[in-house]
Amino acid sequence: MPLLRFDAVHKQYPGGKAALQDVSFRVEAGEVLFVTGHSGAGKSTLLKLLHLAERPDRGAVLLEDRNLAAVRGRDVARYRRRVGVVFQDHRLLPHWSIADNVALPLRIAGVAEAEIAARVREVLGRVGLGDRPAALPPQLSTGEQQRVGIARAIVSQPVLLVADEPTGNLDSETSREVMELFTTLNRDEGITIVLVTHEPDVAGWAHRLIRLVDGQVVYDGPPAGAAH
Repeated sequence: MPLLRFDAVHKQYPGGKAALQDVSFRVEAGEVLFVTGHSGAGKSTLLKLLHLAERPDRGAVLLEDRNLAAVRGRDVARYRRRVGVVFQDHRLLPHWSIADNVALPLRIAGVAEAEIAARVREVLGRVGLGDRPAALPPQLSTGEQQRVGIARAIVSQPVLLVADEPTGNLDSETSREVMELFTTLNRDEGITIVLVTHEPDVAGWAHRLIRLVDGQVVYDGPPAGAAH
């Protein structure tokens, strides 16, 4: 059973063309899938469907064989803890320590403070920031802030990690460091990753690549070359 499945998903916004047209694909547990395409190709809509910010007009999105159409009300928050999201712009609270930023999803979920402290300490160590829990986001480099964003996304131990243009604001060296971190999380811990990018330079880090054009899948297969 695949971890994630899109079955003939169609999404159209009022007054516009279809953002996704009968999109179907599967993601196996432990896989690293990159979704590429130009602006307007449908990448953002795909992510919104995964995070339940949008719903499909037709077709089905299934995670762990559960149709997300059935996830409503209070179940939405519980579902979102199963899907960690890394944003291009980090979305960190600037006046909070990085430890408090990472702890936020756990506090919202009502996890005990002792467990929060242990899990935050552990994930900051995994992303190479274990010695800086009290630092504020403005004191960090852009790449370090992205690492905090990744730590926050994985602290709830999600079954799926989704990244939205995570290297879009980074220089080439820092982009490589961030991609190496994603690779390590996948290789050493088996985290399944779906990463959306328009940057061809990072596509080689994927196990598999899907290319969208005008809301349709025009390629689904291995990347042209390996970057690592």
